[in-house]
Amino acid sequence: MNMYTHSTIIKKLMHRKSLSKPLKIAFVDIDATFTGHSTVTRKARVKLEELGYALVFVTARTEEMVMSQDEYQKSLQLGCIRPKPFLKKQQNIYTYVDPKVHNTNLVDPDIIIGSTGTQILVKQISGGYAPDVSFEKQFVFSPRIWREKVLKFIHMIDPEETFVHLAPIESEKNYREQKTNVFPPAYRVMLFFKNLAGKIYFLQEIEKRKHTDTFLSLLNFIDDSHPEKEEFITYITPHKTSKRFAVEHVVDHIIKQTHIQKSELHVLLAGDSFPDLTMLLYGAIGTKATAIAVGGSRLTQVLTHESNHMYAGENMFLHKKKLKIQKGKTGHYNFTTIIEKETIHIRNIIFGDQAFPKTKGPETILAYLNSI
Repeated sequence: MNMYTHSTIIKKLMHRKSLSKPLKIAFVDIDATFTGHSTVTRKARVKLEELGYALVFVTARTEEMVMSQDEYQKSLQLGCIRPKPFLKKQQNIYTYVDPKVHNTNLVDPDIIIGSTGTQILVKQISGGYAPDVSFEKQFVFSPRIWREKVLKFIHMIDPEETFVHLAPIESEKNYREQKTNVFPPAYRVMLFFKNLAGKIYFLQEIEKRKHTDTFLSLLNFIDDSHPEKEEFITYITPHKTSKRFAVEHVVDHIIKQTHIQKSELHVLLAGDSFPDLTMLLYGAIGTKATAIAVGGSRLTQVLTHESNHMYAGENMFLHKKKLKIQKGKTGHYNFTTIIEKETIHIRNIIFGDQAFPKTKGPETILAYLNSI
C-alpha cells in the first residue's frame, strides 16, 4: 500500500488543482514556532486552513504526541507501533491524557514529520496515520540494533559520563515507570553535554573514529542547544536524516503521486532553532517557497549579525555569506547558492524579529499570513 494514495494531503491538493487554485503546503515546527498563547496558535492554524494550506508538523516531538486519541487508535491498525504518550504530570508522575485535550491546536495535521525528521506518518482519508515505510528503509539497521550501536559508542567515548549523558527519555525504564512522557524514539538519541567544551570534544572523538568504524559515517549529528541558557544538546540520527531531508522526501512522494510539477507547489516553511535551519534554507527545493525564522528564533541573532558567526560551537559563516538583505523590505533576505547540476537556488527568508517586530512564534506566522 502507498500511504500517500488515500491521504488527506493528496485529497486537498487535488481538490484545489481541480478548482485551479494554488497548491499550498505549510511545513511548520512546533515548539517555540507554533507554541505560545493558545488563542494565537489557533488563529494561525485557522488562517493557514482558510488560505488553503495543507499542514505538516515538522517537530522534535515524537509522533504519537501530536495525534488525538481517536487518530492514535486508528493509527495502531495502520502500522504505528509507538506506545501512547504521557502528557499530564502530577507529583512527578506522567499519565495519559488525550493530546487533543492537552492542546487541540497541536494535533492531527495532514502529515507528521516527527522525532527531528526521523519518522514520517501520513494521515489517511479514512482516519489514522500510516507510517511512510519507504523513508525508514534507508536506515539500514533495525531500530534496536541501531540504538545499541549508538549507545555503545557513546559509552566508549565517555564511560564515566564525565561530560555527556543521555536524555531521560532515552530510558525505557523511565517511560514504564512514568517518569518520562514518551517511549525512546526509534532512530534518534538525545544527548546533554555539561558544557560547550564537552560537546566539541565528543564530536571530535566521533570524527577521529570514523576512519576505523564505518558505522560512525552512517550517523548525523544535529545541534539543538540553547547557548544563552548554557544548555548544549545534540541529537544523533541516521545519516542524511533531518527535517530538511524528510521535507524533501514528502515533496518528492507528493509529486510522484500527483504528477504535478514542483514549481506548482507554494510552500511555507517555519522554524526557530538549529534543527530547522537546513529545512528553512533548502527544504522543498524547486517549489515556490518562503521560509520564516519566527520572532524569538535562536538563529536570528547569529544569522543577521555582522561579525558573530558561531552558534553553540557551530560555524554559521558559510550560510551567512549567502544571505543578502532585500532592498526596501525589512527582515526579508535572499539566500542564494548553487545546488546540483549548477542550478541556482534562491530562497526568500524572513526573520520575524525584524520583519514583524515584537511578535513571537505563531504571532509571526499569523502576521505574515495577514500580510500576503
